[in-house]
This record gives sequence, C-alpha cells and structure tokens, in this order.
Amino acid sequence: MQIKFNMSHKKSYYSRKYKLKDIRIRKAFCIMRKNKIESFSIYNCIFCEIKAQLYHHINYDYPLLLIPMCIKCHRKLHTELKKRKITL
Repeated sequence: MQIKFNMSHKKSYYSRKYKLKDIRIRKAFCIMRKNKIESFSIYNCIFCEIKAQLYHHINYDYPLLLIPMCIKCHRKLHTELKKRKITL
C-alpha cells in the first residue's frame, strides 16, 4: 500500500502573514549585521543574571531594540507569549 502525502498544507503555512513576518525578521538581522551589534556574551540575562546566550527582539519593526537572554528564559518568555496569544 502506497501512502500519498498532501502537500497543500504548505501553502496555508506560507500565507501572506507568515511571509511578511519572515521578511521583517530577515531585515532585522541584516540591520544588526550592518550595525555590528556587540556580542551577547558580554551581557547577562535580564531575568536570571547568568551569561546571555542570545538576543530577543521585542519588535522586528525596531531591529536594534534587543534584550540579552539565556536560552531557558527565552523559551519561557515565548511560551508565555503563546499562552497569552501575543504576537510581535
């Protein structure tokens, strides 16, 4: 028996909303590279005070507005944002 996969779900995933958000993300990272943002490793996480491992963008429309965070706190933040249905 051969199983056929329906690939139509990909079209709905890449709707206009997701494409626009993806473009904003790419633009934000390009601007960060152009402005030579300092490495996050020189900062501490704003929540738990351990060494930061990444930056969190508060809003991709303001690409230089960044928060240094550790991975654990970053996951918690995004989980909480999803629970409250907050999109950036």
